[in-house]
Amino acid sequence: GLIINNDMLVMYTNKGLCISYDYGMNWSFKEIIDKDIFGLSIANNHQVRIFCRNSKENTDYIYFQMFDVDFENDIKLTNVENTLDKYYLMYPSYAMGFASNEFSNEQESIVYGSLNSIMMSYDKYETWQAKSFYRSGSNPNLFVINSDTLYAGTDRNNIFHTYNGGATWLPQRDSSRLITSYTVNSLYFSDGLNGIAFQFLGFDKLSTKNGGLTYDTMHLKGIQSNINSIKDTMVFSLISNRTSQLNNFVDINITNDGGKTFNNTQLEYENFPIGISAFNFLENGSMITIASKVDSIKYDTLDLSNSKLYKSFYYLSTNDYGKSWDWELITDLNEPYGLTIINDSLAFVRTSNTKDTLNPKYYLHKSIDNLKTWKIVLETPNKINEITPNTIKMFKTGKCIINGLYGELYYTKDYGDNWELLTDSIIVNLYSGLLHPADSSYYITTMKQGLYKSIPGAFDYLTDVTDEIETIESGPAQIWLYEPYPNPAVNSLSFDMIWVKNIKGEDIKIEISDYMGNIIQDVSSVPRNYLLDNKAKVTINVSDLKSGIYYICASTKDYKRSIPFVIVK
Repeated sequence: GLIINNDMLVMYTNKGLCISYDYGMNWSFKEIIDKDIFGLSIANNHQVRIFCRNSKENTDYIYFQMFDVDFENDIKLTNVENTLDKYYLMYPSYAMGFASNEFSNEQESIVYGSLNSIMMSYDKYETWQAKSFYRSGSNPNLFVINSDTLYAGTDRNNIFHTYNGGATWLPQRDSSRLITSYTVNSLYFSDGLNGIAFQFLGFDKLSTKNGGLTYDTMHLKGIQSNINSIKDTMVFSLISNRTSQLNNFVDINITNDGGKTFNNTQLEYENFPIGISAFNFLENGSMITIASKVDSIKYDTLDLSNSKLYKSFYYLSTNDYGKSWDWELITDLNEPYGLTIINDSLAFVRTSNTKDTLNPKYYLHKSIDNLKTWKIVLETPNKINEITPNTIKMFKTGKCIINGLYGELYYTKDYGDNWELLTDSIIVNLYSGLLHPADSSYYITTMKQGLYKSIPGAFDYLTDVTDEIETIESGPAQIWLYEPYPNPAVNSLSFDMIWVKNIKGEDIKIEISDYMGNIIQDVSSVPRNYLLDNKAKVTINVSDLKSGIYYICASTKDYKRSIPFVIVK
């Protein structure tokens, strides 16, 4: 790595520092033993600050250390204490380097990255913030509020949020109790402010009332669920399989008061668990799903792997949040799963025929008479992925997109009677995750490859989010907004704004929008306290705003930068 400061050049190696004061014509060497240097900044003609990797024992994480190196005479190392939340540090990968803030006359911010993360310091390395999303090795669980605001639960057991359509991601602030061996696999936000999440096979529920700035962890009284169904932050169900010395049972816990109390049902079985899918929530107290029971087993005495299970399938329903249950045998569908109810006159269910391993078939059925009769509306050789709650909102308009295991996209314009394959949109062998509609586009998460988004208004074309960034921010950044404070706010908040020097400060318009992007207030005339020629502090009155997520929008004729803030009253 080579760092240049005027005519001084410093190059770090795995043995120490090479230093030149004459543009590289002559060099001196300063040996530094047992320090894995991956970055440095020049303080003055005889001092630098170095960043060193420091892998802790018995951990998957890679920490870093900082040292001030004085080489005026002999090498002298001084350890620099820094405040870095251990859950915001790098995942197992290597750093790429760091750079100073291009907007400032001083090194106000230092950035360094790894193969999957970016960290930023705003106070000369004292504290650090994570600024990018770890691209998970599995499909991140995504919840999309609009085309700017998204939340993701990952196999790193953390919740991230983005306010710029996926360009950059931030973890929640208080993550100390959320990092466990469990994946966050269910996310739901009833609006831009109140949200809830569950960990797969975990004992904790995570809830937020400030748009994901912080989360509260609530222990679920020993309930370790493997299927979660969420209606809203007050009503949800948890399903888990349990084995005891006396019996085997499926444990169903349903709450309608946010987890304070649960209606508990234990459905016993003898040999094989009762299979239960996620619930559909209907009117108050009413829930329905598909459940399966094993009737008999036919063993192949020569090859036990060819033994067959004979199952019966039922509609499992309740009208009182699980205090009592009704079982209705399903006779007209072959191995149904994934029931999705739009309303009384529109529902879908998936089935499969995989007996022919060389030619498997998957089906989508439609009902318009409250589950009484079904007709096949889609047949495909690949599995059809789950229909998400956000997708249900699309169905209500008659137009909808669903996706298959390998990224196939199927489009309907007539409430699911007919489907066409959007062949130009197939993401070959990327193992797509769930499809998540936004206001003018949709997102798809994919195994290992990250996040894809449709071009707004063009449902038949997908692009990587990193490509979409180019359309969000055309050209280099011109304005930077520092995080508002206090955040959450009640009556007023302040933020710093810095811009490139070829822009006049008075030409920058400042507006406030709601989380749906609607401009609700122009605050351009608010007095600005100039800290530099191209940096100002702005304080605005937000006492008239109701609780929720809002954005500060700073724009010029051809550039716009937004940053969120939260009002909690």
